[in-house]
Amino acid sequence: MTRGSVLFVLLLLACGSAVPVALRWDEESCRHCHMILADRRFGAEVVTTRGRALSFDDAGCAANHLATGATPPAEVSSVWVIDYTNPGNLIAADSALFVRSSAFRTPMGSGVVATPTLAAATALVHQTGGVVLTWDQVLAAARAGGLGAR
Repeated sequence: MTRGSVLFVLLLLACGSAVPVALRWDEESCRHCHMILADRRFGAEVVTTRGRALSFDDAGCAANHLATGATPPAEVSSVWVIDYTNPGNLIAADSALFVRSSAFRTPMGSGVVATPTLAAATALVHQTGGVVLTWDQVLAAARAGGLGAR
């Protein structure tokens, strides 16, 4: 490995990682509501610019946490959410599509689930009568105080 390659790797490590880490189901608690992460159909993770991974028991809790400014936007490197159609898998929140429906019994009552594609979101809308949202719209709903219990 060349000296330049080593320096590049060290710089990457110093900047922190924007990649999620595995959620520790039945072990760790939600950063926002403090419930134990238990249902693999829901969940989220915020990775900070320092590489710290903050775990949440559903996308609504992550959105509520971010809406309060508890983690300032300048310190957020990436946000990851569980793919409802493939439980346990994290997908990037900014590329996911969300379905909000009262039919979803999420841990804190947000009724918001994430999907990786428009086809998956549309199928859930047809099943539940919900609406499709982007991550920005989920955050806006959280800022307006509309995502379940706080």
